Amino acid sequence: MKRLDSGLRWKITVFLSAVVLAVMGVLSAGDYVWQRQTYLETLNAHIAEESRLITAIVANARGADDVARIFQDLVPVMDGTHPSDDLHEVYLIDRSGVVVASNQPAMVGQRMWNDDIAAVLQGRARERFGVMWHGDHLSYYGVTPLYGETNRPVAAIHIAEPYAPILAQMRGFLNQRLMFMALVTLALILATITATNYVVLGPLEDLAAIIERVSRGDLQTHVRIDRHDELGAIARAFNRMLDALRAAHRREEAEQRRLALLYEVNRRLAGITDWETLVDVVLHLPQDVVPTAGAMFLSYDERGRRFVLEGAWGVEHSVLVALEQHLARLENPACLSCIPRMAHLESNCPLLIPGLLREDTDRMVCLHLARGRQTVGFLFVFLARDTRLSPEQVELLNAVSGEIAAAVAAGLARARELALLANLEQAQQAPASIQTTLARILTWTLDACQAQRGAIFLFEEETRHLYPAAWMDIDVAHMDEWRGLAWQGLNRREPLIVSRRSASAAAEDSVIVVPLNLSGEPIGVLVLAGAGRNTYTRHHLMFLSAIAAQTALMVHNARLYERLEQHAILEERTRLAREIHDGIAQNLAFVRWKMYQVQRWLAEGQMQRLGEELAVLQQVVDEAYLDAREAIDGLRLPLSEDTPFIEVLREYARRFAARTGITVDVMLEDVPLPAGAQVQLLRIVQEALSNVRKHARASHVVLSLARCDDAIRLEVVDDGVGFDGKVADGERHFGLRIMAERAQTIGGRLDLHSAPGQGTTLRITLPAPHVRVGRADEAG
Repeated sequence: MKRLDSGLRWKITVFLSAVVLAVMGVLSAGDYVWQRQTYLETLNAHIAEESRLITAIVANARGADDVARIFQDLVPVMDGTHPSDDLHEVYLIDRSGVVVASNQPAMVGQRMWNDDIAAVLQGRARERFGVMWHGDHLSYYGVTPLYGETNRPVAAIHIAEPYAPILAQMRGFLNQRLMFMALVTLALILATITATNYVVLGPLEDLAAIIERVSRGDLQTHVRIDRHDELGAIARAFNRMLDALRAAHRREEAEQRRLALLYEVNRRLAGITDWETLVDVVLHLPQDVVPTAGAMFLSYDERGRRFVLEGAWGVEHSVLVALEQHLARLENPACLSCIPRMAHLESNCPLLIPGLLREDTDRMVCLHLARGRQTVGFLFVFLARDTRLSPEQVELLNAVSGEIAAAVAAGLARARELALLANLEQAQQAPASIQTTLARILTWTLDACQAQRGAIFLFEEETRHLYPAAWMDIDVAHMDEWRGLAWQGLNRREPLIVSRRSASAAAEDSVIVVPLNLSGEPIGVLVLAGAGRNTYTRHHLMFLSAIAAQTALMVHNARLYERLEQHAILEERTRLAREIHDGIAQNLAFVRWKMYQVQRWLAEGQMQRLGEELAVLQQVVDEAYLDAREAIDGLRLPLSEDTPFIEVLREYARRFAARTGITVDVMLEDVPLPAGAQVQLLRIVQEALSNVRKHARASHVVLSLARCDDAIRLEVVDDGVGFDGKVADGERHFGLRIMAERAQTIGGRLDLHSAPGQGTTLRITLPAPHVRVGRADEAG
């Protein structure tokens, strides 16, 4: 800055000196021109005066001799009165320019002519002055006309003075002016430099020093120039600029602190997936901004319109229990419409229950955590006693609350989505009716997406009809409007978001429509509505598309389950009808026919035959009883997850042995089997043992279930009479066909080995899953 000051001083000095020199030069040149002009005008007047005098005298002369004498006598007199030592040169020139008389005899008779002389002799000028050579010297002259009787110039008086004295006079005058200009200029330059140093350079040096300090970062300096001129205005403007710069610097520092704090907050919040960890971080984040004596975090459920106490510190446990009870009773809390403010003991905050504020704190700051128009919770920060928040701290707390709100909203959304997925998984493992399942899914989905209303429509392919299977908070009168939205999604075969003002909503809302598709086939449509515009995002589309896919699969499986259940019921009815027809009904028909015979033989008194027929009737009735008990036992053995399959087989074998007196040995391994395979194998065992009772006349049966290599094998072996499979009776042939069909439905095959007198072996072979199995053997 010193070199800058020296350069500036030198430049200002040179500039001001140049200005002074220029001004003085102009003034001196003007003065010289003016003095020269004044001198020449005085000389011209003197020559003109002499010319008029000579003209008047010559006008009275008598002839040329008299004129010559006058010139000889008058000119010396005139020269004596002239300050110059040189003599005047006086010439009388006729109209042709020839000198006719002169005090210079050598010039008489010579022609003297130039433009000035010609102009005077020709009457074009009254007088003329100029410089011309007269012999060997330069003279300053004046020409005056001499008029005749006709008032026309007849001659001219030409008076000349030596020019050298005149030039010497003018040079002396110029030298005086130059010397005067130099002295005055030097004095002005010195005065200007002194005044400039005092008036301009000094303040400028002070200003430059201030600028140097500002450039080094010292913004607390101040320009002290108490003047009312331009430099004072510059100083005041510079001070205002410094004030603005200091304010901007303070704002920049505050912004840097805010950004640093937000970076730290985001760093601590980033990557947190555990809700408890997030709550703990949220509770302690305000400590980075203000001194705190405790904190309390309440999440807010917009659908349920209730607060949930997620965590707190600095508050007694008993007070928290009381607060939770208070929150459970709190209806329509005013917190949503309350402007976030500082609550203290005397305020009417509905959450300030007794004991909430300890002795070391007397107020709390309420931070409203919101994402757009959605309230996700409130963070209450208990301030240490006598703590006063600065505007910067309030701004920082608001900024931190925005970042916390984003993290809390994401955490709550993630928790709701995980809860929905968990509920869907449980719903898949616990089958229920389609309407019940869809009602649960709709409730879970509304909670997960914080939607206000919603419906699930199912599509009937046969009738091309959409009917509401489940809905919530929708007036039945507006169902057609929702069905129209569902048709849009069904026709598009892809999700869509619609912002609208409908008859069913008091204000504008956002609707998301997600079709339920399975393998490209429409199953139904999910329609949700949330308050406000732009409620749903691409994330909602992706998440609800996944939920819709699972829901479609569950609906499809539920429909298949219902169809299978109906098929199983019809199949069971057919089996029971066949067994009743083949067993009980035929036996009852036989008993009825025998009863007619018994009545006739009783009337005829044939007692011997009557006794024989009654013994036959007793056997038939026993057989019918066994058929009825067998059918009932088959219905009393339902399969469930709570009872292992081998226990069901073992129980049925025990009942069969107790009912028929046939010994049954059970050899069973605990092998994994699907539920459908268990049902079919149980029915095959029932049919096989029924055939043993009816046809085999066996005394011993072996029932086995085992895994052999990559297959599962079920066998029923009896020691009965056997039969020739090629000539089997129709009843047995029908039963074998039913068992073979059952084996095929579960991917297995039926093999039958029998011969007369060698018993019968029935074997079912199934492909086995690749799992480890245990073994359980029991004889009975």
